[in-house]
Formats: sequence, structure tokens, C-alpha cells
Amino acid sequence: ALWVGEQLVDLFTKMAADYEAETGFPVVVNSYTGLTASDKLALDGPFGKGGDVYVQGGGGDLAQSIEKGLFKELSPEEMELETKFISGAQGLMQYKGKLYGVPLGIETNAMFYNKDIISELPDTWEGLVEWAKSYNYFGDGIKSKNEKFGLLIDYSNPYYTWAINEAYGGYIFGKDADGNWNPQDIGIDNDGSIEATKMIKGLIDDKVIPTNMAITLMQSKFTSGKAAVLLDGSWDLGTFRKAGVNVGIAPIPSIKISDTERGTPIAFSGGYGLAINSYTLNPEESIDFLKFATRDKYVLEYYEI
Repeated sequence: ALWVGEQLVDLFTKMAADYEAETGFPVVVNSYTGLTASDKLALDGPFGKGGDVYVQGGGGDLAQSIEKGLFKELSPEEMELETKFISGAQGLMQYKGKLYGVPLGIETNAMFYNKDIISELPDTWEGLVEWAKSYNYFGDGIKSKNEKFGLLIDYSNPYYTWAINEAYGGYIFGKDADGNWNPQDIGIDNDGSIEATKMIKGLIDDKVIPTNMAITLMQSKFTSGKAAVLLDGSWDLGTFRKAGVNVGIAPIPSIKISDTERGTPIAFSGGYGLAINSYTLNPEESIDFLKFATRDKYVLEYYEI
């Protein structure tokens, strides 16, 4: 049995049929909602009720699952980790140097813009800010019918704004002499991070971006054509396209941090992969399915969906 999120059921149902046609081994596809795969497996697995393969979030979510003993360790060589997947994805399904799944997709933040309002995003942060100021009309608050927003950023959530800190030289954890993360070296309050925070506050003070607007409302403004540019994540692209927005995507532009320097924003990224229930009764078939599911054909379909 294969457990996937609701939005992926159609793709994996097709994939399961292809797998059965090729191997003769049937795959049952189940969907979950409201819980991550690891939450569900934690309840089902020890009692023999879990599935064999799960679509599972990587990074910290995976780490917690491994600590609970939920997923099976895999061979990087057998999964062709270094030859099949880009470097940015190779660590996604690893924990403490060991592999517990295969990556399917990476997601990150970018600038989404409505091409019917602004045909091309300015290639500098300063250019974007000036354009937004010239376009903005906040009216009498968020209820104004004639409102229009040049730029929307959820400044209250560092998941979106941290890229700006990086541009100024901020960092979360530093590294030691051997290149390992050093939790004693924290850069969220260094000079660069402070300057980044001042810059973001300046956007509010200068009325470049509005205040008191939740990210869900920002997404609604962008979907309805009232916002030109939105800093958001790849997971919302499908929603924007479905709403008929002529959407463009661009990296967060470089930022002038001094008279002689420009900083490159570096956004957070996350992703998902396939992991095998450590309690599975079909370990060999599950490994074989992971190889099948990460063929180029299916990974491309996953990306497009």
C-alpha cells in the first residue's frame, strides 16, 4: 500500500497501474488529509496497519520520524542518490549521514508577478521598491474597492523574509573549522540581520508594503488581480494558474547593501520524497517501487502537478 497526500492521488494511481502492468505486483493507493504521513504512520505502523511506502516531508519532519523509528534505512548506492538527484536534493531525505528515502521535489520562495500588470520584474530590489511605490494605492485600508498593491510580503514570517537577511550577511547557524554546523554560532542578530530588519521596517514606514495583512489575504489579492507582485512559495503556483492569473516567476532580486556591494537573497527550501515504513512486510518490493517512482518520466509529472 502507498500513502500519499490528496493532491497526488491521481498521479500515483496512474503510476501504481504502470507498476503493476510491468511487474505484476499490485499497489493500493490511499490518501491522507489533515495529518502528515509520519503522524499517521506513528499511529498505524507499530500495530501492523501501516502502508509500505509514504510520501513524506524531508528535513526536520523526516528527522523526527527517524527518531521514532518509522522509516527504513536505504542504500545511497542502490537508490543512485549522487548520480540521479541534484546536489540540493541529496540531503533532503538523509539524517545523520544515513538515507531514509528518495527525493521527489524541492520547493522554495520566489517573486510571483502578474504579467498583465508588470510585464517583467525589475532586476534589482531598489527598482522593484520604486515601481511598487509608484503603483500602490492602499485606499482606506484593505476594504477599498480601488486598492492596488505593487508588492506584498509577509514580513511577520521569517520563512519569507529570511532571504533578505542572507543578502545582508545574516545567517542562522555558522560552521566550525571542519565545515560542520555550529549551534553555538548564531547569526540571527548580527549586523547584517539587523540591517535587513531595518530595511524591511523601512518598507512599512514608506508605505511600500501594507501592514496587518495575513499571507492568505495576500494570496487572495494576487489571485484577484489586486496585487502585482507577491513573495510566495512554489506550492501556490497551481492555485494562481487555476485562477487565470498570467503569472511570471523570478528570483528575489539582488539588494544594494552598501555603496560598493550587492547582496544575493538566499531563500529557505524544503521538499518531499518517498520513504519506506520500517514495519513493512514487503521491503524488497517497496525498494523496487521507489526506483520505479523516481524514473525521469514520473518525477517530471510530479513536478508539473
